Amino acid sequence: MQKLEPYFSIKPWAGDYLQKFYHSDLKNIGEAWLLSTLPEGECKIGGILLSKHLGTQLPFLVKVIDAKEPLSIQVHPNDEWAAKLENSRGKTECWLILNTVNNGGVYLGLNDGVTEAQFKQAIEKNQDVEKLMKFWKVQRGDFISVPAGTIHAIGGGVTLMEVQQASGITYRLWDWGRTGRELHVDKGIKVSNFQSGYKFQKNIFTNLKQGSLLIHKDFQCSLNESDGIGWFIDIETYAVHPGSETEFKNYLFVR
Repeated sequence: MQKLEPYFSIKPWAGDYLQKFYHSDLKNIGEAWLLSTLPEGECKIGGILLSKHLGTQLPFLVKVIDAKEPLSIQVHPNDEWAAKLENSRGKTECWLILNTVNNGGVYLGLNDGVTEAQFKQAIEKNQDVEKLMKFWKVQRGDFISVPAGTIHAIGGGVTLMEVQQASGITYRLWDWGRTGRELHVDKGIKVSNFQSGYKFQKNIFTNLKQGSLLIHKDFQCSLNESDGIGWFIDIETYAVHPGSETEFKNYLFVR
């Protein structure tokens, strides 16, 4: 099989890692979509759209995200809300941390005792919303499951691999004072789950007791362990290989 050509997404918070990694002339590459059939960012193979090559669309998407600055504080709807509001599937995702600098971390959920009303008021007054959220320092090998409805943000200084449902729906709640990007506060608050449902696993490269990481109705992923026909993503080179076996030494298996 020919090599997949990733789709590059330009972002205001991007570092220069992906530009250098892919020797690209593009600047501010925040995301490299390694495995995607979403129309707004589809991979190609031999110049042909991946969905046409496969004859179908994938229910999941795999990308590498490089954040020099924090992403917006945001939330994704679950399947029920996504169907009602956007006629789409929802967006549950998970992150495998690849690298961090400058005490990089992620924001997940609200601090204990913070109410929905307090959170919304802080957004409306453009206060420092991140102070209301739980901040977790992360390191290479940490794995985090982020169910739809979780208020979250990837912090600055973090590079990670993300596996998610094939959905582009993001409701931005607060964007660190950036201008020119739309916020979606009403929809975002409506679809948010203010209970902590995320799951954090530390350093799975050495502490993983079994290969399986996450089982969702639209995707399953595991580390260095395959289960049937799927896609192998090399953790070091980001090469993608389909099938039932691979020569990659360290890989994320998704199906």
